[in-house]
Amino acid sequence: MSLPTCASCGKNHKRAKLLKCLHSVCIGCLEKHLTSSSEVSCPDCKKLTPSPGEGKSQILALPDSYGSGDGVGLERVKKVCDECGDDELAESSCLDCKASLCEIHAKAHKKSRSTRDHRLQ
Repeated sequence: MSLPTCASCGKNHKRAKLLKCLHSVCIGCLEKHLTSSSEVSCPDCKKLTPSPGEGKSQILALPDSYGSGDGVGLERVKKVCDECGDDELAESSCLDCKASLCEIHAKAHKKSRSTRDHRLQ
């Protein structure tokens, strides 16, 4: 099993954390991106991830990223559609704007004049 790569510094780390946006970020880089006592900002896409605790305990409370040793992997994390909120699971991700989209919003993303050239996976 390979080690997760930090979305901020690009290095492989044994103890990377998995954010709500599904980016893996090492603890050192996360410490630089604390936003408040209840949220961590992703250094890559800037989305906020709620987390209990304060300071370093806030970071340690986040789930370990795939390959970090506790068995929490991407296959067990469910993404929600950025447009629907918590109601609908995302089935696609946009490689260009980093949006997570349900089936309906993925179709709309492909048809929209401003995003039709984006690449969905």
